[in-house]
Amino acid sequence: MQRKELDAALWIINKAQVANYEDKIIIEQVNNYRENLAHENSMTIGEVSLQTNIPASTLRYWEKEGYVHSKRGDNNYRYFNSYQFIKILLMKLTQNAVYSHEIIQLKKTIRNLEEYDIEGVKSIVEECQQHLNKRNQEQFHGLYFLYQLCAKLGLK
Repeated sequence: MQRKELDAALWIINKAQVANYEDKIIIEQVNNYRENLAHENSMTIGEVSLQTNIPASTLRYWEKEGYVHSKRGDNNYRYFNSYQFIKILLMKLTQNAVYSHEIIQLKKTIRNLEEYDIEGVKSIVEECQQHLNKRNQEQFHGLYFLYQLCAKLGLK
């Protein structure tokens, strides 16, 4: 804005809004998987990486840190069950959030989820939805002030 490059600033804002929308889609995915958890499914780390767009190295790191767990097959590949896939999606929700004490606590809660704790997942999803709604509202509020700044700078 100091260089009076309104279009560049708007694209940065657009990127943040896209991240919010992507997080909304992830919440919907988690709810869908949670409701259909009876259908057990195992996926390799490569399959999970493709479906979630999360690098396999990140998945291995999350496993090392105890956020998710896999089982090893006869071929020594990592296999994630449907419940671990849900935890992976929950962890992905933390990636676009501003690093804060709340996000640290959320990650700890995800790490401590017991296997197939559906109520725990539901509670985390509700908390994530609240964070996402708050972030969306704060961005909207920020747009209001950006509009006012643009008017003062004669950029609208």
